[in-house]
Amino acid sequence: MYEFSLCYRILKHCSTQQHKRQPIYAIVSNNLNMKSMVKVFIDHEHLLKVMNILTEVGITGFYIYEYKGMSPGVWKDFRLREDPEMTLDAIRNFSEPGVMVNTVVSSNRCERLVQSLEQGLKGKRFTVIIQPVTSIKVRGD
Repeated sequence: MYEFSLCYRILKHCSTQQHKRQPIYAIVSNNLNMKSMVKVFIDHEHLLKVMNILTEVGITGFYIYEYKGMSPGVWKDFRLREDPEMTLDAIRNFSEPGVMVNTVVSSNRCERLVQSLEQGLKGKRFTVIIQPVTSIKVRGD
């Protein structure tokens, strides 16, 4: 609740007349303690490239999730009846393997990571999703 309240006050403050020209993202990103979850969706053959980019930026903690998915360009041509078996068969037959690499980084490292990914994966198909992290709770044994 605190994070939402703080963001609301920042947005409300920026909408006043004296701050009309100041970008909101600059104020929000000034909080160096803010963390972001970076999710990188790639074809499985580019996994090592992404791991090397993470290491070059100084990120050593991440987790990987393998999946099978379909891009919107492939999916838009499908016209399926509401038959669950037919739908599942189509997804199994036409989906492609992929890997999602996830890591949590501070806001000052996030922009550098995205730029490095864009340069390192130039010409390759990938998607980057960045989500703000409001809370991290770690329970160790």
